[in-house]
Amino acid sequence: MEDTNLTPTEKGIIIGLSSLSVNNSFNIGLNKSQISKSLNISRNSYLKYEKSLIEKGYITPLSEDITNSRHEDFSQGIVLKCSWLGTKELNKKVHESTHNNVNSQELE
Repeated sequence: MEDTNLTPTEKGIIIGLSSLSVNNSFNIGLNKSQISKSLNISRNSYLKYEKSLIEKGYITPLSEDITNSRHEDFSQGIVLKCSWLGTKELNKKVHESTHNNVNSQELE
């Protein structure tokens, strides 16, 4: 994890967030209070790091993640976007799945 764009604390937050993801999907459907409680940090500290990680592109609000088929169902929650966590492979699978689904619908 030699990502120089992140502070050691931000890296720790990301690792903690990855442990909260659902079925290795990189989706965390918890609200900010639930996340901060799970990470055992204050809500204000979490909000500071969440803002920084969103600005740096390492997390995205779940409601804005169009790669997630249920993104419109969530007003809260986040998606991890860290290549060193494997999200590149996840995004590739989602793209292929979406592309294949569009092609199969065109054939009908």
